[in-house]
Amino acid sequence: ELAVLAEAGKGAAEYAPPMSRYPLAAAWTAVWLLLGGGGDYGRALAGMAGVAVWCAALRVVAGRLWSPAVGLIAALFWALNPVVAAGYGLEGYVEPLYGAVVLWILLRLVAGGNTGEVFALGALAQGLHGSFLLVVPAFAAAAYRLGRARPRPAAALAAGALGMAAAWNAFIALGGGVPPPLLLWNLMDGAVTGRLPALDYAVPRWTALLSPAPAAALLSKAWTQLN
Repeated sequence: ELAVLAEAGKGAAEYAPPMSRYPLAAAWTAVWLLLGGGGDYGRALAGMAGVAVWCAALRVVAGRLWSPAVGLIAALFWALNPVVAAGYGLEGYVEPLYGAVVLWILLRLVAGGNTGEVFALGALAQGLHGSFLLVVPAFAAAAYRLGRARPRPAAALAAGALGMAAAWNAFIALGGGVPPPLLLWNLMDGAVTGRLPALDYAVPRWTALLSPAPAAALLSKAWTQLN
């Protein structure tokens, strides 16, 4: 995303923030970079703080849905999970904070939370992860299936996510950023570029998929993932 922003003249690649998909996650990271003095240490602080919030949310939500003991065990298991600690906590993923919000959304949907709170949670989740809008129907359907959800909170959740998505897309359209070529990046990964490191700058082009070798690699990847 840094390379795409730089090519579009939105700022130098060294400083332009890759916020197009995760605006609130980028803001969260910026706060911890300021506290941690910048660099890798500040970035790791953002991830570790996110994991702490995730574990706390798991403790509360599981404790309310089942029992305090279940909540405590689940939170300890999650905190000591090496994939969570070393992967999500230290490698810069947005999932820890997003996961905490999603857990709270599930609790409020199951408990039939007030519409204002659920609306705000939907907007927050969408701001943390741009794909949340795609799974809103699944959250609402799952809560409804449990028989304890009301339709108004589910509608408020969708409205909050839609509102945040619309506001952020309007910001980008008015020149505040550049939409990343997500589909093209995913198609090129492992077919054209190989498995690039996360910080390897590249601005992809559709024409890169037209030559025989990348096209064959893409078909192979599609067949492998389908199976």
